[in-house]
Amino acid sequence: MVLIFYPHIYPYIASSLVMLVFIKLFLDWFINLISAILQSKNLFNNVSLLQILRSLTLVLPLILLYYFDYGLNEFLVYVILLASVVAVLITLKEVVGKNINLKNVKNGFSFNKSVIPSSKYFFISSLMVYIYMQSDLLMISIMVDPVEVARYAVVLTLISGAYLIPSSLYTYYLPKMTQSFQNTLEFKKIIFQFRTLIVFTMFPLSLILFLFPKNILNIIYGTNYMDSGYILQILSIVLFFHSICFVNAGMLTASGNQKIRSNIQFLAAILNCILNLYAIPKYGAEGAAITTLITEILIVYLYFQKSKM
Repeated sequence: MVLIFYPHIYPYIASSLVMLVFIKLFLDWFINLISAILQSKNLFNNVSLLQILRSLTLVLPLILLYYFDYGLNEFLVYVILLASVVAVLITLKEVVGKNINLKNVKNGFSFNKSVIPSSKYFFISSLMVYIYMQSDLLMISIMVDPVEVARYAVVLTLISGAYLIPSSLYTYYLPKMTQSFQNTLEFKKIIFQFRTLIVFTMFPLSLILFLFPKNILNIIYGTNYMDSGYILQILSIVLFFHSICFVNAGMLTASGNQKIRSNIQFLAAILNCILNLYAIPKYGAEGAAITTLITEILIVYLYFQKSKM
């Protein structure tokens, strides 16, 4: 928003960033439209493939950003290029396969218009997740030394990358959960598969991060951020709890209880900010990590209670 309303503050990057973000939002809308059409035809495997490819459009530019030290503009350009390739290839694949009739694409406009009221809780959820994930860094930068921001940011970047695993599993299983919700036995079977995969992939990863934090930080960042080891230990626990939450969150969404999910996320975002007001000035980056852990435990408890069958 700052870039849009105060471009004179960023005379060299504002206009290009705004244009790149606009293009990215349009591509997101277009991919969402394709996804909605495929879901309406019960082509959930196609939807899962689309979501996995969509995740890669973010991961690959992040890798380039890390290895080649690109700036924000270059990062967005690569994201847009990959998103464009995915959108074009998926569209061609579905058109050739006769799953999408281009003459009826205009129906997607009326479809999007009709679902806006019911999709508000998905928007609230996305907004609250963003606040929950980003508020720590923002509050650390305001309340304590900038060095603490760097100590926390390097760990948060590492943990955020690890979230790709449960996120990809979620995009694969959510359509299946939604499709099978009316069949209790099939629904429970899918939940079991989803939860088992989460546990067997994320528990070992979280355990490694917890037991060898300094070794991992040394491998990725060198010796500059060895003092972030305790932060990584705390957030490795958060990583496992948050991964488990994907299962229960999917159950709420599949059962049509997105409002409950968004309410939980709203509570978590507010609580995290309130706890940070005390913890960050006193404990710095470690304080932010501890408040995130406390908030995550609450989320796990509430998700579990509200998604009981």
